[in-house]
Amino acid sequence: AVCALPDDSRVAVVASGGLSHFIVNEAWDQEMLALLRAGDPRQLQAIPMKMLQSGNSEMLNWIATASACNHLTVKWDSYAPVYSQSHREGVGLAFMEWA
Repeated sequence: AVCALPDDSRVAVVASGGLSHFIVNEAWDQEMLALLRAGDPRQLQAIPMKMLQSGNSEMLNWIATASACNHLTVKWDSYAPVYSQSHREGVGLAFMEWA
């Protein structure tokens, strides 16, 4: 739909969602961020669904956004694992801008 707009149109694609949830998996979060930065839809489609279930299902929002922006370049990103005070539970938070 966006491709059908006039060339001078400005469009923003916004998605929200964390990365790993409940049990923070920093290694998997970093791997996902690398895949998002690379912007290769085939690599994103190859992620096993079992990696996107349970607390990681919000990564689907990231994949949809990256797919919509795959013709753009990641200009900046940031990642922060946030843990609860009493457990390993928490969430991997990320921010990313394509332009």
